[in-house]
Amino acid sequence: MNRIFSQRQRTDLDPSLYLESHFDYLDRTARPPFTAVRSQMEEWLAQTSHSHRRDLAARLQSRDDHHFEAAFFEMYLGALFAALGYQVQRHPRAGSRGRRPDFLVKHADFLPTLVEAATVDELTAPARAARNRLIAIYDMLNTLHTPDFFFRIDTDGEPSTPVPLRTLRRHVEHFVQSIEYVNVSQAATDHGLDGMPTMTFDHAGCHIEISVIPVSPARRGAINHRRVGLIGPVGGWIDDRTPIRDKIRLKANRYGHIRRPLVIAINAAGRHLDNIDIMEALFGRETFTFPGDQHGRSGEPVMTRQRDGAWVGPGGPHNRRVSAVLIVSSLLPWTLTADAHAPAIYLNPWARYPITSQLSRINAYLPKDGRMELRRGDAMHNLLRLPEHWPFHIVDSPGL
Repeated sequence: MNRIFSQRQRTDLDPSLYLESHFDYLDRTARPPFTAVRSQMEEWLAQTSHSHRRDLAARLQSRDDHHFEAAFFEMYLGALFAALGYQVQRHPRAGSRGRRPDFLVKHADFLPTLVEAATVDELTAPARAARNRLIAIYDMLNTLHTPDFFFRIDTDGEPSTPVPLRTLRRHVEHFVQSIEYVNVSQAATDHGLDGMPTMTFDHAGCHIEISVIPVSPARRGAINHRRVGLIGPVGGWIDDRTPIRDKIRLKANRYGHIRRPLVIAINAAGRHLDNIDIMEALFGRETFTFPGDQHGRSGEPVMTRQRDGAWVGPGGPHNRRVSAVLIVSSLLPWTLTADAHAPAIYLNPWARYPITSQLSRINAYLPKDGRMELRRGDAMHNLLRLPEHWPFHIVDSPGL
């Protein structure tokens, strides 16, 4: 029988490291909520057809979080469509190009529907490498013996080469040894976080500032807290719309001619999409025009959309073979029942093969009178038959 996780006695209650993969942490931790996560994942794997079980388990064991998240999303979709009353077939041959989407889902009352899963990562490979160089700093700081302090880290720029962690560690240890808890606590009372002692370190285009924050008197001396308490934001514009739009366009043309509905399911990893992001990805960017009168005076601004969406191009509606797009934000095995990570499906007003009510048990945006109207579905814990607030309804280990 294929399994995802090792079968052994676990006693490790330490929090995850910043650079630790999802799989490695789940496989080592003894914390009760994550024991429940392992059990649920093994149950879903056992429900997967035998011919696909080994491959799915191997992908879930990846130490690359991007691959892990993609495999888990596929597992989640299989469980979700089964909960919605569908018969789920994995990797059927479909379309004029003979390729294989992730699922063909069948229901007695509706047309069989193809489902193609995709995970959209927040970072390019070079940006992920730069981020990991910074994360290595956080993991190093979390190994230091600083029971009286947390660290606050602010960075400007991204290191183009790995940070010399041994050198940085020596600087930080000397810095911590040079300050007194009583003095830092008084400075925090008088001046707030901006008055905390700070050291700096520069490397390969990255400026790093490390400040200390005193722990509360009641927690002073505790050894099981994370040393890194605050991480300053990394600058840069975030474009949530374009990656979603481009992924839909790519998947829409993958299968050639198809004669049944196609749903593209997207997990936006590492980000939380709002409805504006998704609507812009589907229908085009929002823009405002200021109409003028005959005297050259501007009137009230009018909101319009550029024709640069996945479903609306310069010539009008396109990619009509995509019947709907299902969107989930930052889905992970322990966020299944959280409202912020609930799936929502957006029905294409111009779909060649429309889908109707078979997905009504999840949040759905339906075209009506020129608008997309929200129809709310069931709570995810009810749909997946899990306790409310799962898995954190389970009392965690003391002190964590």
